[in-house]
Amino acid sequence: MKKKFNFIDLVLTCSGAYAVIVLLLVVAKFV
Repeated sequence: MKKKFNFIDLVLTCSGAYAVIVLLLVVAKFV
């Protein structure tokens, strides 16, 4: 169970970081 939760946390963290990078790129294009 702990491994699954850790894996999910890792995926969410990576997805969050990717979303932030994409958001910054989009903002950079508009600015």
